[in-house]
Parts: sequence; structure tokens; C-alpha cells
Amino acid sequence: MSILDNTATYIARSIRKNYKDSGSEEVLTYSLIIIINGISIVFIVLMVGLISGHFLESITALFVYALLRYFSGGVHLHSSFTCIIASSFLLISIAHIPLPYWYTGFLLDSVSLIIILWLAPKGLENVSRIAPKYYPLLKLISAAIICSNFLFHSDVLTLIFITQTISLTTPAYQFVDYIERRGNHI
Repeated sequence: MSILDNTATYIARSIRKNYKDSGSEEVLTYSLIIIINGISIVFIVLMVGLISGHFLESITALFVYALLRYFSGGVHLHSSFTCIIASSFLLISIAHIPLPYWYTGFLLDSVSLIIILWLAPKGLENVSRIAPKYYPLLKLISAAIICSNFLFHSDVLTLIFITQTISLTTPAYQFVDYIERRGNHI
């Protein structure tokens, strides 16, 4: 168990001890892990962005990545600590990598759009309460988000879109599975 999991468990037990009508310890712990995970990623990315002078890019990366991920899904890491490290590294990198929009960004946005139309949404079955009958709408919303960059020409958006859409692919799922299996043997 990681320090994050231990902290969430401690807080959940404390809540249960002081508020008997609260949810079960397991539900509270799970919810707290998600909250601590999200807050940690936001804090790390914004602090690095503030220090490096890429604060606006960092805010954009955080918001748009979360928005597209909500509608399109994608692979999830099972370890909270690994998720914090990987997500923070990814979003910090996106906020700091310059990319010329014409032709590279346009090409990557086009590839992202194709992947979204082909695979999205994916991986929402266990993490979302959205009924499968709404999945075609989620696909269209995801595609519209990506198409917005054909107007904005943002390098940050392009990198967000391509990394998020890659998380929908089978190789991404296989890579995460490999990493997590390997991590269990260390």
C-alpha cells in the first residue's frame, strides 16, 4: 500500500469514527484516493508551470486533458502513485514542448480525430455512470473537442489530443498491463 492509500484509509476511518452515517470505509477510501490523486496532479503540474513560466499552458493542459478524457475514456493505471507520477510528467511535458502547428500539429490533430472516431469512448465501463446508449454522443463530443484545434492551432491542445487518443489504443492498454505486471514482481 502506498502512502497515498494509507492516508486515504486513515482519513476514511476518521470520517467513519466521527460520522456514523457516512459511507462505508471502502467507499470513502476509494473516493479519497481519487480526490487526493487529482489534487496532487493539479498541484504538481501548476507548481512546475508557475516556476517555469508555463502556467497558462499548464492550466490548459490540465483542463482540456481532463475534459477530453471524461468524454473519450482511456487506459487507467491501477496504482495511485504511478498515476500521479505518469500524469504529472505527461502534463508537464505537454505544457513545455513547443510544436509547430502547420504541418505537424495539423497532422497530429487529424490522427487524433481518426482515433477518436474509431475507438472512443473506451474504458468507461468501470469508472463512469454514463449509460452505453450515450456512447455515440460521447464520441461526437470528443471529436468536436479535437476539431476545435483546427481553429485554435494550439501546440498544447495538439499534444493533449494525441496523447489522450493514444491512451485509447490496444498498445497503450498492453503497455500499462505490462508495466503493472512487472511492478508486481519488483
